[in-house]
Order: sequence, then C-alpha cells, then structure tokens
Amino acid sequence: MKKMVFQIAMTIGIIIFFLIILYQIYNLSMEGLAEEYTERQQVLTRQAASGIEGYFQHLEQITGLIASVPELREERFKEKHFEQIIYTSLETLKEQGVKNILILDRNGICKWQASGKNFLNLDLSKTEPFQISKDLKPPQFYISELSKKNILSPTPANEIIFGIPIYKLFSGINSLSSGEELSGCILLFIDSDYIFTNYITPLSQGKKGTVWVMDQKGTLIYLPEHPEMVFKNIFDKDKSCFSCHESFNPEKQMITANKFTGRNKINHSTKLLAATGFNLRQGLSGWVIATSSPFGKVAISARKSYFYILILTFSIILVLTVSSGYAIRINKKRAEALEEKVKASEEILYLKEYNENIVRNIPIGVIVIDKERKITSMNEEIVNQMRKVGVELKREEQIGKDILYQMPERLKEASSKIYDQALTEGISYEHSNITFEGKKGQFIYSVKISPLRDLKNMIVGAIITREDITQKRALEQEIKETKDYLESIFEASVDGIIVVDNKGVLTRANNAFLKMLGYSREELIGMHSRKFSTGIPEHIATNREMYALLMEKGKVSPVEIVYKKKDGSQLFVEQSAAYVKDKKENPSGSVGIIRDITEKKKLEQEIKETRDYLESIFEASVDGIIVTNNTGFLTMANNAFLKMLGYSREELIGMNTMEFSTGVPEHRAAQMEMFALLMEKGKVPPVEMGWKKKDGSSLPVEQTVAALNDKKGNLSGVVAILRDITEKKKAEEKQRQLQHQLIQAEKMASIGRLAGGIAHEINNPLSGVVTNLELVKGLESIDMKKIIDECIMTNPHAECTRKMEEFYNNFQKIEVKKNRWLETAYKGGMRCKKMIKELLIFSRPSTPKEEAEVDLNECIADSIDIIGHQLEIKNIRVDKELKTDIPKLWGNRRELEQIFLNLLINSSHAIGEKGGIIKVETWMESNSVIAKVADTGCGISEENIDKIFDPFFTTKEVGEGTGLGLAIIYEIIEKHGGKIEVKSKVNAGTEFILSFPFNKSAS
Repeated sequence: MKKMVFQIAMTIGIIIFFLIILYQIYNLSMEGLAEEYTERQQVLTRQAASGIEGYFQHLEQITGLIASVPELREERFKEKHFEQIIYTSLETLKEQGVKNILILDRNGICKWQASGKNFLNLDLSKTEPFQISKDLKPPQFYISELSKKNILSPTPANEIIFGIPIYKLFSGINSLSSGEELSGCILLFIDSDYIFTNYITPLSQGKKGTVWVMDQKGTLIYLPEHPEMVFKNIFDKDKSCFSCHESFNPEKQMITANKFTGRNKINHSTKLLAATGFNLRQGLSGWVIATSSPFGKVAISARKSYFYILILTFSIILVLTVSSGYAIRINKKRAEALEEKVKASEEILYLKEYNENIVRNIPIGVIVIDKERKITSMNEEIVNQMRKVGVELKREEQIGKDILYQMPERLKEASSKIYDQALTEGISYEHSNITFEGKKGQFIYSVKISPLRDLKNMIVGAIITREDITQKRALEQEIKETKDYLESIFEASVDGIIVVDNKGVLTRANNAFLKMLGYSREELIGMHSRKFSTGIPEHIATNREMYALLMEKGKVSPVEIVYKKKDGSQLFVEQSAAYVKDKKENPSGSVGIIRDITEKKKLEQEIKETRDYLESIFEASVDGIIVTNNTGFLTMANNAFLKMLGYSREELIGMNTMEFSTGVPEHRAAQMEMFALLMEKGKVPPVEMGWKKKDGSSLPVEQTVAALNDKKGNLSGVVAILRDITEKKKAEEKQRQLQHQLIQAEKMASIGRLAGGIAHEINNPLSGVVTNLELVKGLESIDMKKIIDECIMTNPHAECTRKMEEFYNNFQKIEVKKNRWLETAYKGGMRCKKMIKELLIFSRPSTPKEEAEVDLNECIADSIDIIGHQLEIKNIRVDKELKTDIPKLWGNRRELEQIFLNLLINSSHAIGEKGGIIKVETWMESNSVIAKVADTGCGISEENIDKIFDPFFTTKEVGEGTGLGLAIIYEIIEKHGGKIEVKSKVNAGTEFILSFPFNKSAS
C-alpha cells in the first residue's frame, strides 16, 4: 500500500514537474515569438522607409533631368522642344503620384504649370517652398511637411510639395556648380495617398494589427483605421482620441530612435510595436512608420498548439503511468532478483569503471558532484573548454572542491538554489544559452543539472553536463542574418524576381514582379508561367529558345521577351534565369530576374527617331557639314559640302582635309591658328578660310569647328560646319565701296558747311593782295630824262648835284613802300594757296594703302587750322593741352583729321554766335591714347544722347545737316579699333572722349 501511494505521489510530482517545465517553455516560446514577430515587423517598416526615400530620390533624378533642359534654364518655356520634354516627364510623374508641376523664375513668379489651381504669374517668392529651394544646391531638394499649413496648400491635406532649384547655363557649358546663377525652381505637388498606398498600406495586417505614420513631433499623418485622429498630436492626450493609452513612452522612443521594437498596453491589451524613423531631407522633421499588433491574436495559433501538446502529454503520461504500474506489478519479482545481482560488488565496480570511462570520453563536458556539492569527477572536455578562453584548470586539483568555489558572488545565491533543488528535491535544471567570459574571449554553452540516484532511488549527487554551442549559435545567427538579408534583397529589388518549380508553376514572386503584371500575391502564386504568354508566335519562339538554352547550360543571360499583364497589355522585359538545385544537385526549379524595359524601348525608339531627325537635318542643311577622325581623314559629309567642292561622296570619303588647302599663306595661318584653338578649348568660333574645290578654284567659307571626344575624354574626331560666303564677300566689298562713298560725301558736306568761312578767309588775303598791287601801280614814276635835262639847263654843276640827291631820297622811299606792299601780297597769296591745298587733300577719297604711322597731335592741329578763322569770327576760343609724349598711332591720317574737323564743327554749331570755349586734350592712359574734345555749348538732351551715332539722325533744320557726321566718326573710330564716349548736360556743354589702342610696333 505504501509503495502504491509512493508511486502515485511520484507520478503526480512528475506531472507537476512536467507542467512547470512546459509552462516555462511556453513562456519562453511566447517571448521568442513576440520578439521574432516585432523584429520582422521592424524590418518591414525599414523597407517601407527605404522605399519612400528611394521614391523621393527617384523624383529628384527626374526633376534634375528636367532642370538640366537648356530651354528651362534660359526661361524659354514656350519652345516646342521644352513642351515635349516637360509633358513626357509629366506623364511619368503622374504615374508616380505627382498631381501638378509649377516652374518659378528666380523672383518666385510662377511661369508655367501643368494643371490644377491657377498659379500662373502669381508671386510665390514668400512661400516656404521657394525660400528654401532657391538656396539649395543639387542634388539637394525640398520636401514640405504634410501636417503643416502652406500658402500653396491652405489646409493640411494629402499633398506634399517637392522642390528643386534650376541654374542657368554659362558659356554654353551645362554645369550645376555652386558658381552659377539661380534661374528658378521646380515644385511638384505629390499625392500623399500614393506614397501611403504603395509603401505603407502593404504593412497592414488586416484585423490583426494597425499601421500608422507620424512625424517626429508626434503628429499623426496616416492612420486609416481612425481618420479622426489624423493631424492630431498623440502627446496632446484627450478623452476623444488617445485616452485609451496607458503610456506614451514607446511612442517617444520611436521618435528618438531610428528603429524600435517593444510593447505597450492599450485598453488592457498588450500590443506588439515595431517602428522605423527616417528623415526625408536635411533639417526637415522626419517620419516614423510604426505597426501595432495585439499580442493575443499573434500568439493564438501558438496557444492552440501548446494546448494540443498539453492534451497529448497528459495522454502519454496517463498511458505511461498505467503501463508502468502494470509493468511494475508483472516484473516485480524480476526487479527484486535484479536488485540482488546489482548489489554484487563486482558488478558495481564494473559499472562504476564503465561509467567513468564514458564520462571521460564523451564530447560533452561532464562534472559529477556529491550531495555536499563537492566535485567527485570531471572529464577532460571541461578542461578543454576553459582552456579555449584562457582559463587553465587541472582536473586533479578540482576534485573535492565545492562546485561554487569559482562562481562570481553575484551568481552564487541563485546557483546554490538550483543545486539544492537538484540534490534535495531531485529537480533538474536546464539552460540552453549561457555565456562565459574568459581572458582570451568567451564561449556559449548549454548546461543541464540532473540528480544522480543510487539503486534505491536515493539522491546521492548530481551530474552536470555542459556543451559548447558557440559555433552552433554563430552558425544559427549567420544563417538567420543571411536569410533575412536575402529576403530583404528579394523584396527590395526594383527588378521582378520569381521562382518556379520543375513544372513551371510559380512558387514565389517579389513585390516588383506583382506590380509589373498587376496581380496580387494570392492570384499569382500557383499560376503556370505559360499564363503570361502573349500568344504571338515570335514571342512564343523566343520563350522556347530561352527555355532550351536554360536546359542546355543551366542559366540564361538577359534576353528580351514580352509578358502579358493582368489587364491583357504587353510588358517588354529583359529576363535572365538560372536553375535552382536541391541537396543532390538535381534541378528543383528555376529563378528568373525580370527587368521592365518599357522605358528603355521607348528611349531606343526616341533615340532612333532623333538619329533619323538629325540625319535629315545633316543632309538638309544648306551649310556644308563634315566629320573627320582624329588624323583629319573625312568619315562623313553632307550633300551641301559635296555640292560646294564639286566632289562625289565616293571621291570625298577618305580624303584628308590637308588636300583642300589653297596654299595661300593667310589661309594656312588661319588653319594653324584654328587647330591650336581647337586643341586648347575643344571648339572654334566662326573663322573665314579658303577651301580648294575639285576644279582648283578657291571657295571662301566661314568655318566652325568642334572636337569630338570619346568616353575617356580623348580626341576621337572633329566636326566642322562650312558656310559658303562668296555672295557675302561680294556684298561686303560693295558695302565697303558705299562706305567710302558715304565718307567722301560727308567730307564734301563738311567742305560745304565751311565754304562761307573759307571764302571769307580767302577773300581777306586776296583783297590785301589786290589793294597792295593797286598802290604799287599808283606810285608816281620818276622821269630820269627830265631830271637830267633840268640839271643841264640850270646849273650843270651845283644844282645838278642837289637834284640827284633829292631824286635818290625819293626813290628810296618808293622802294620801301613797294617792297612792303609786295611782301603783304605774297603772304596773302601763300595763305590762300595753303588753304586750297589742305581742302584738296581733305576732299580727296582715302584708300587703305594710305595707312601709316600718324601723330594724333598733328591731325588735331591741322583740323584747327582749317576751321580756326571761322571760330575766331564767332568769338570761340580753342584751348589745346596736347601731351608731347603720346606715341604714334597706326591709321589713316585723313580719316583721323575728319574726326576732329567734324567734332570742331559740331562744337561751333552748339556754341553758336554767343561765343565760348572748345578745349582739346590728349594724353596716354594704360595701353591707349586718349583724346578729348569739350565745348561750352547747348549740350544734348537725355532722350537724344543714345541716338546721336545713328545714321541720318539730326536735330538741325532741314537742309542744315545730313545726320551722318557722328555716325561716320563712330565708324572711323571703330575701324581703328578705338572707342568713343559722350558726356553731356543741357546748357552746360558736351564732352567727346576718344580712345585709340596703342600700337607698340608702330612706335
């Protein structure tokens, strides 16, 4: 009876012990399940965050391409090419949630929009999107806060504003460096529902959980289950929304940490939380993506499993108990006999030695202790384990010591209880993950403490087994990390990835593939790959070729094929495939990587159309266009070039450009200068040259050249555009003749304006000449014969002498007057001669051959001599300050004199009859000779000062002026490489400042 009670008690004890162990295992499993679930949810939120970041980076790339369009940088919004590019980009952006596009100029004025509310010509310079976007440098961009009011979106709604700056082009070079001038910015209006639908909604667990998004201030911006809470701050706790939360500490941790996993109690229910925080751009309040799942619903399946395990366990224990009782009763006598034999000393010694041998050689560390916790046995594996981490033990020295003697004080109390339970109550202890720190590192081990009983089932000690599981744990962790990593790559790939079995049935597919074909995962998994065939014979043939190649080589390089989408439309893809093998190296299926090349196909078509378009332009151009390699041999030439030189295409291709040289030194020098400039800058502006035609004649052309470089930046060829300027040369020659005629006409007009003064000036000396000659003519001549006769008749001696003396004195006086009058007449005549000579020289047409070294001071002095008398008559004084150290200029003397003569005439007209001063100065400044003509005349009004150099502009009455004087002055100065500047004030006078380049070789 006692034995039966004992057996029942033992059975109940075992059941209780088993239930306790099972409960502990259950709790550990639930904790592991919760941890694994939240970690998986955190990975999903991290993938969603990466997807959103990638989405905005993709928008930045597209808008960056739009911003680099030359028409946009130069604000040519109405050009057809710009419209085509912007609308093509708009179609792409609309598919990605963009509702509208605004383009603002540098002042924040809206110059272009795609659709929606009318912003055209509105001043948006004070808005946050423009203020921030204009200070950014690529690849930086602006993103508005969804929960923040904005002048472009009056209320927090479902729009996000995305901005990127635009910079102008400088010198024809497309650059986005920080030294460029801001041209404006592009603003995109993005539907936030598109982002949430594509990246957040897939995280939803249905009825099992909730997914939400908040910013880093705690404001909810997405919570589909409770839309009334959106745009409310969770920390502003009120009864209507957030009163169910016991604590907001988890939410605070979500905001401060980049990733978070944990739990929270809401309405007395434990929620499993996972979250990922990220910033969309520098300085912007970021977003936190979070998921919440009821722990009870997550663990319901596990609980059911443990419930069934519990029932099964009780059933097994019941069966074992009944069978054990039955077996005990049947084998009672056998057990007693066996007990007698076991007591035999030889058998005991044998068993002891046998057991010790097992303990010594088992690959698991084993320690045996007695009831006082003294070590009685220890195998070599324990020593080896400790040696690995730098702890040296001698097995013999450990025998007899307390098992806890080297245990840290902080662990002794807990360890003592475990050993006491095993040695006194017979309760085993097991721990699967313990880390031991040694001098040379650490190792992880599992330990099990089991009571050791004698033949009477009395506890005599305990056996401790310790297994080194460091490598096992490291391998398990590596496998888990690899699996998670591959899984994240699988789902995050922008290319579609599918796995099919040997029958062609899909077993796995990533999100990218689902999105490509428009199926849900439930619809796609289990479908046969032939369901995606378009049915078109050529597509079927391509699929069969790919399958045959896969069978032959085990893998297929990218092949272009066509898939049929769910809606029946075609999807052009580039697919590569490879066999998946099982452990026995037999094919168990295949994996395919599918890349959507629809845009690539469109781009290839656009490239082809563009190439055809450029070729048509190439051939239709009226200018000759040629392309050479880097050694000067022609590789391409259009019809216009063939027609220019008279060659056929077959004759021309392969010729060297040196064969077209005219041999003229000027042409050869221009060609060498052009080649040097091409090597230095990569392009040459239009240069006039001569090309030898097939018939040997010379063809004048205007040639533009640009270098062609390969991908490494090395010269690979040259493109040249040649324009036949034969007619232009003829027109220029004709224009030159007309200009000479015009200058000559203005000279004649100047002479006409001087005619009255010149006539007066010539008349004065001529009057003097005539008067003096008349006086000489009127002088009384002396009759010598009469004087002699009188002298003889009177007194031939004394009186004759007196008469001769008187005669001599009179004669002397007459001679003096005559000589004076003749000298005056001579000087007047010479003055007239000089003036007429200067007028003849001035009026004679000038020629290019007359260019020589010219003294500017002499030109000014000669001009003043011509008009000087007229100025004196008008009471106009000329002040000269001419520096003698100025160098000589290279030019046409008569043209330079005409400049100053015209300026002096204009100044005299401006001063009028009232009288005044004209001041003429010259001096040297830097590398230029400066001349200034200033007067005290009436001045020029502001509205006329910009027109004075226009041909035929004059403020004089009809018939008083041609309006060509200052226009010709401007042309002559420009011809000599100089500049002219005018300063004037009404009723205060006018200054003309002339600057001529200093020719060092001339001086």
